[in-house]
Amino acid sequence: MVTQLLLAFVGGLLTIVSPCILPIAPLVFSQAQRPRGERALMLTGLALTFATVAGSVQLGASWMAQASEAGRWIALALFAVIGLSMVSDRVATVVMRPAVAVGARLDRASRADHAIAGPLAAGAALGFLWAPCAGPILGLIIAGGAAAGGTIVALASLVAFASGASV
Repeated sequence: MVTQLLLAFVGGLLTIVSPCILPIAPLVFSQAQRPRGERALMLTGLALTFATVAGSVQLGASWMAQASEAGRWIALALFAVIGLSMVSDRVATVVMRPAVAVGARLDRASRADHAIAGPLAAGAALGFLWAPCAGPILGLIIAGGAAAGGTIVALASLVAFASGASV
């Protein structure tokens, strides 16, 4: 399990060099001038939200695998949309537009609020924006965690991955 968590952490570190990081890079760099505590809260929000979103997808995928025929078709359609969004910039833009809009609103709100909620909300927005981008590595992390010990190891691996990306 330690090896799995270490690999997940390194995977998170390597995700930062992915071209998919470019849409959220300006939001991350905009936090550079903020106090250290606010930056730490933003990164905490990013890691927790990312792990929550990815964990929900993993748990949902487990549920869908056991669901009826309708669940299989829904999963197939979801995977098709995700696959198309990885191949086509136009499809990715359409699929991500609602998440980007929510993230932009949360970022504007976080700039006005210098309390704990603002940086956490900005990090949460980044986590939502970034979760779909980490698809290929994320798939390996989830599959490796599930193979290594089930749902708990997979969720711990997601937290390690998100922590590596936050670093």
